[in-house]
Amino acid sequence: MVRNWGQSIGISPVVHGDYSYPMEAPITIDGDFVEAVSQLTEAFSTAEPRPLVDFWIDGENFAVELTLGGRQ
Repeated sequence: MVRNWGQSIGISPVVHGDYSYPMEAPITIDGDFVEAVSQLTEAFSTAEPRPLVDFWIDGENFAVELTLGGRQ
């Protein structure tokens, strides 16, 4: 999902891991890409292992790294 979102706005998110997080409840996500991904990962804050996201923003330069299954 995050890869598709990013690619739709010209970003290629780096996603580590192939862990799958099932959506067990409805979720509404608003805002720009950073806000949306932050809300999504917060929705899984009680999941084990918790997905982790890091953003790097430097002027017009932007990167996102999503780690599924937690950091090793």
